[in-house]
Amino acid sequence: MRNNLSILILSLFFCAETMAQQFSPTTTIWTNRTIESILAQVGKYKTAKDVNPNAPKTEKTNIQVPYGNEGRDFLTEWAYSEFVWTNFYPIGNGRMAAMVAGGIDNEVIQINEDTSWDGSPYGTLKDENGNTLTSMAEVYKAKRITTVDPTSGSVKGNSKYYKDIAAQALKIDNAHTKEAVQYRYDLESMVEAKFLGNPKRQRAYKSFVELYLDFGHNSANAKNYTKSLDLTTGIVTVEYDINGTHHKRETFASYPDQAIVIRISTDKKQDFNATLHSYHATDAKYFTYNKISDNEISLRAHITDGNKDGSIGCINAVCFEARLMLRGDGKFHVSADKKSIKVKGAKDTEVYVVGATNYVDYLTLDNEKPTRDCHRYIANLKSKTYGKIMQRHNADFTRMFNRSNLEIANVDATDYSSVPTQLRVRKDAEGMSGFLFGGGSKLYANPKVNTTYTDGDNQLAVLEFNYGKYLIISGSRPGRKATNTDDIDIAESQPLNLTGKWNAAMSAGWNGKYTININTEMNYWAAQPLNIGECERPLTDTFHELAKSGSITADYQYGIGNSATYKPGAPWVMHHNFDLWRGTQPIDNATAGLWPTGGAWLLDHAWQYYLYNNDKEYLRELYPYMAGAARFFTDFLIVDPQTGYLITAASCSPEQGGVQPGPAMDTQLIRNLYDMVRKAANILGKEKEDAQLLAKIEEQMPTTYFADEKGRLAPNLIDNHGLVQEWVRGDVGFDFSKKNNPEEGKYKHIHNKYTGKDISINEHFASNNSMHRHCSHLWEIYPGTHLSAFSTNPAEQALFKAFRKSVDARGAGTGHGWGVAWRISLNARALNGEQSSKMLEQLFQTRTSPNLFDQHPNFQIDGNYGATAGVLEMLIQSHDGAVTLLPAIPQRWANGSFKGFVTREGAVIDLVWRNGKPTELTIHAQKTQPLRIRVIGREEQTVDMEKGKTYNLKL
Repeated sequence: MRNNLSILILSLFFCAETMAQQFSPTTTIWTNRTIESILAQVGKYKTAKDVNPNAPKTEKTNIQVPYGNEGRDFLTEWAYSEFVWTNFYPIGNGRMAAMVAGGIDNEVIQINEDTSWDGSPYGTLKDENGNTLTSMAEVYKAKRITTVDPTSGSVKGNSKYYKDIAAQALKIDNAHTKEAVQYRYDLESMVEAKFLGNPKRQRAYKSFVELYLDFGHNSANAKNYTKSLDLTTGIVTVEYDINGTHHKRETFASYPDQAIVIRISTDKKQDFNATLHSYHATDAKYFTYNKISDNEISLRAHITDGNKDGSIGCINAVCFEARLMLRGDGKFHVSADKKSIKVKGAKDTEVYVVGATNYVDYLTLDNEKPTRDCHRYIANLKSKTYGKIMQRHNADFTRMFNRSNLEIANVDATDYSSVPTQLRVRKDAEGMSGFLFGGGSKLYANPKVNTTYTDGDNQLAVLEFNYGKYLIISGSRPGRKATNTDDIDIAESQPLNLTGKWNAAMSAGWNGKYTININTEMNYWAAQPLNIGECERPLTDTFHELAKSGSITADYQYGIGNSATYKPGAPWVMHHNFDLWRGTQPIDNATAGLWPTGGAWLLDHAWQYYLYNNDKEYLRELYPYMAGAARFFTDFLIVDPQTGYLITAASCSPEQGGVQPGPAMDTQLIRNLYDMVRKAANILGKEKEDAQLLAKIEEQMPTTYFADEKGRLAPNLIDNHGLVQEWVRGDVGFDFSKKNNPEEGKYKHIHNKYTGKDISINEHFASNNSMHRHCSHLWEIYPGTHLSAFSTNPAEQALFKAFRKSVDARGAGTGHGWGVAWRISLNARALNGEQSSKMLEQLFQTRTSPNLFDQHPNFQIDGNYGATAGVLEMLIQSHDGAVTLLPAIPQRWANGSFKGFVTREGAVIDLVWRNGKPTELTIHAQKTQPLRIRVIGREEQTVDMEKGKTYNLKL
């Protein structure tokens, strides 16, 4: 273990000219390294303003991938820019998000607005006069755009192809003969040629605007530099001294006042420029800058990147406005090109950026809305002082963040408060930044790459935990109506996507969509137990739109239901992605796209919301969508002629194995859906109204949840190795690994009858031992809630043992950040806290950016949210009718406490533990009912709770 002296030496070595600084090691991310010094390591860019977020994704540099194999993997031009960007610090108010570079020469505040997407509604676009719009030029001129004949991205009549696909899948042969391979390839080729939606790719989340602050400083002269993000307040503070003058900037994203806010303070008067920039302002036909006053400018622009006139869903329809306003003691002057505001003689300057798009909903756009909204936001800001705006932000953010708290003592009480965050994630090595070395994808893959978590820095785990909570609050907020003259109406944000809300590029990784075969759900796993459940409403509220869109997909793609007569409760379905336009069609390819249970997984969040909040009225609002999804599957399932179980005939186990009959994940999700529909119907008194549906569910469900009964939903099956089968018929054995050259690979000259081309295919094993990033068939153990490690039923004990063994068999997978994060929770449910801790260590060592952002790689935020959820599962579980305390803590987490953790059993829990054992328990009762408390190795206790009362127990 490192001692305090060596830590201090390390900190001084890192930045010798910087005075010793101390920040909270659990609630503050900070650095004493300037962005200019990070850029100087490579020399490609000079300032943060020079970094190109739209650099080529195909051109490689000679710069080592920090998250790749040492000496083998090198960053592309685009990936290098993104790496620099992951040294920025994030802020957000739900709808808007920003990244703060902390530059000295040039400061960059890179800003997003969560409805800044390319594309348009999936359907026929009409203007306010009823004219059909087929080009971006026509869309740009319209005042209001509505959609007729919406398609959800699906293709009418595609159901005929699914019938053929299903019939072929039921006859599939997974042998290793060339004939069997050709058969499977024909099946997948048919899916990709005939069954995918239109368009076959959904739309992309875009960058918005950038604020450049040009100070004319020489960063080489800066001393005492720090950049810090206080997670409890959501404020980024940058401080440094140059030529005897102290400079300070505070930046935050206000939810109450819907603005990005910066305050710039100096000891002496200074001059600087504030520039409003956007990568969308490239085509003069589609953008304009305007001077509003000497201290205010605006940019109105249209998303142009990725436009395809005439193609359904691909005509860029989003336009936006951003406004920059300054206040302070200096003099202001707008530049001739109206892009900048010049400031002279200022000691204190307030900078405000607001923005809005024309997006109303997934079928409607209003081109007058951006100006209207920006005017409203600016008028509100003008009515308040900076002090008032800051106070309102602090009250709002801190109130939510402080609802819960976690403390874990370090192994040897070492104090890391003087160590910059990136040095805790990766120590310097060989006199250079640890991020100049490749970390690989396995724990300890590169001995040069080390983290202080290995040394006993448990507070780094707490910082990661708090960061996930911070990012939920910053990226996902419900709407709010103004209740007094100080407030404004606030629109509900969009849900968290693959980048959360933080994206500098025209096209984020995987387009920044909502990937619902794990990633979107992972973003919200921690929201309810952290007592910030309202932050999940932007996700669950999308069901109103997704169900309507998904009813078209059910009709067009599968021939189930009649979308022309849609009403809530009608059958609906969606696949592995959706976007701003609520596309629910199968997209991309067969191995990921043909997966009809995405909506079933999302709906579990509606049920969990009810369990945590006991909100019967919201359950009543969402119940029709639960029932509609169940109606789809009661018509969709068939009996497998080979095994005799009810299954999905042709689907995938995300994202391996290709098209197969009966993936285990499908039947796990459908069984869970049926169970919650039955329970919700009982709670809401819907038994008579939905008697036909409930009777069909009873017919298809096993008599007990995990029962193995022919003719009913396929159970969780255990193979000869004691592992949970990923498919009802057992391991697939191999998947397609394609080669362009037909002379290479084990299976040569495999023919694609739709393209007329031959390809070559290599074996690629798809089994429990494949170490695949996805753990699709393990959904039942987490986030599923029916399997208990403490069941006394012998059959369930055997099933739990098989799941635990399967979690172990999957190991760390291929090391993708979100995949490792999922494994923290999987191991916690398997009661293996030591392995959960190892997964957390792997995240730090190989998949964590300097600003703690998760790496797929590239950046993908779900791993951050998954890590927070994993720590929660290690500390407390409440999925099986009891609250289990410290079910999976590693030995190293010997002493700690938490407060404010919410359970499904109607209690908010505070706990203190010493030497790995709970000592003090406080229960804040939210319901009147008995509460079972479980501590492993002790006799179970029951507390008879009365709503509103607090109970203190010594354990």
